[in-house]
Amino acid sequence: MKDTGCNYNRTSALIASATLTLAALSTPANAWVVPTDMSGEGRLGLTAAGEIMDAGSDEASLAFQKEVLPDLTAFLNTQLSEYQKVDPSTMLLDSSQLELKNASDVRVYFVGEGASYHNTLGYTTDGSGTPKSETASVIFPDASTSVSTFDLTDFVKRTGNAPLAPGDFVDLGTLDAGTLLDFFL
Repeated sequence: MKDTGCNYNRTSALIASATLTLAALSTPANAWVVPTDMSGEGRLGLTAAGEIMDAGSDEASLAFQKEVLPDLTAFLNTQLSEYQKVDPSTMLLDSSQLELKNASDVRVYFVGEGASYHNTLGYTTDGSGTPKSETASVIFPDASTSVSTFDLTDFVKRTGNAPLAPGDFVDLGTLDAGTLLDFFL
């Protein structure tokens, strides 16, 4: 993983990556556009953080697909199994560790989901982690997929009910040093 200027250790990074991955990467290509009207159910009345880009649509995304996603999926399958009770205390993440030490280009990858819920993933830059923050934006309006995190060889078919594939991403742009990232579902 490239240095993002974040103050975090590898374990915290892997845990945070269970939902998303932050990386300093390049400009997107081949986008499909998130509707700018996010006022519908599950959109919380917030604006989109950026365009959702297809997995593998640029060099950095291809590298993520090959070098990070397989290990991250293995971690999820062993640590966050859908068929076993998870002790929340083992997955605590200190959001203060997601403070950017340097101005950084930030990208959020969709890794997967298995709950069949239609959750919205968003973020704030003030550390509040609440959609009521003035800095809140939506990253993935519907963080759903047809692909099981247990088998990434599943056929990927994007639909209205499952619009994402593992490795799809949103570039959040360049965030200033001192930005305190926090996320909400």
